Amino acid sequence: MKQRKSSASSVEPRASNSAELAIGRRLRVLRKLRKLPLQDIARDTGLSIGLISQIERGLSSPSVKHLMALGQTLGVSIAWFFDDTAALDPKEAQLVVRRETRRQLAMDHGSVRKELLTPEGGNPQHRVFLITVEPKGSTGKGFYAHQGEVCGLVLSGSLQLWVEKEKFTLREGDSFAIPRHAMRRFANPDPRIPAVLAWSIAYFSEGGTIARAANAPSFADASDPI
Repeated sequence: MKQRKSSASSVEPRASNSAELAIGRRLRVLRKLRKLPLQDIARDTGLSIGLISQIERGLSSPSVKHLMALGQTLGVSIAWFFDDTAALDPKEAQLVVRRETRRQLAMDHGSVRKELLTPEGGNPQHRVFLITVEPKGSTGKGFYAHQGEVCGLVLSGSLQLWVEKEKFTLREGDSFAIPRHAMRRFANPDPRIPAVLAWSIAYFSEGGTIARAANAPSFADASDPI
């Protein structure tokens, strides 16, 4: 009896362009850094194993919907897949972040910029950022809070920091801490000089041990809350 050949297996799709190859490579490196098999990604995204494999090899062009699902599962924004400065060497990315490859996110119309300093293979429960607050920039008039415990250091410039009902004016060399769930906001009062901050966030369980908060992305990304 002759076996029929499947048209899907006999004719393999070809990569359309270098962008698809780059996106696929980023996806594959990111998945391997997370030590996630294709089966787990397929289960969490609702995409088939075959489709994810084709995207990784640059054989299929992912839709925005596909990239959104993949990014949500892997804990990165959709923009990460298109960032040609993102580190692609999985060994180096485990331990090192090059200055030119830092992932960045501008907030509040560009008045606050976050740069992620945590390596790709770093502990996702501990994030370190370099934050630049432009002259007269702020996080906005409203207060916000999250489950992370924050420690910070003013590297240059000055900062006004509100924590609950307290207001502090900080200068270069001053450090601070913000408890979990505490309402906070901050601003740069200087009209000419940016404020530059080192900003560290750790997520803890109620028992005091370090653990991922329910709303903390499972993989470090510049879109994490500060």
